[in-house]
Amino acid sequence: MMSFHHQQVSTRKTIGPHQRRARRRQGRAGSGLVEVMVTVGFVAVAFLGFAANTIAVARAHTTSRNAASATTLAQQQLEALRNLPVGAPGLTSGTYPDPGNPLAADGASGGIFNRSWTVSAPDAPGIGLKSVTVTVAWADQEEHQTAVSAYVRCSTVPCP
Repeated sequence: MMSFHHQQVSTRKTIGPHQRRARRRQGRAGSGLVEVMVTVGFVAVAFLGFAANTIAVARAHTTSRNAASATTLAQQQLEALRNLPVGAPGLTSGTYPDPGNPLAADGASGGIFNRSWTVSAPDAPGIGLKSVTVTVAWADQEEHQTAVSAYVRCSTVPCP
């Protein structure tokens, strides 16, 4: 008896790794460009949001710095007025602009700040007192103003 050994013959071609990748890409033709465009769009929107936020933070920083400078200018003038003798011309009732206006943050002339002060009528808010309010105004992206107040005791009661 004769025995036959049956050998199976493959009709499949053997393909290399480069050919396998090429076949996989054929099913996704064009999808790489779409993915790139979506990614670029997403990144662009993210950068625009970041840029807008950066501008807002810079403006807020400038406004904050100017508010701190204005408050310092107001406090300095208020202390100077409180140290004047009671009958000094700067403590008579009325509103007075700073002769150095516009002021810089250090108090020198030539800045963005306008300082003025108002001295109340005698015996206002109470007998023997005057109210002194120093106001500093400035403009950056919008108009701003800060004010500080104190009472000054008159030398006689009621105030002259």
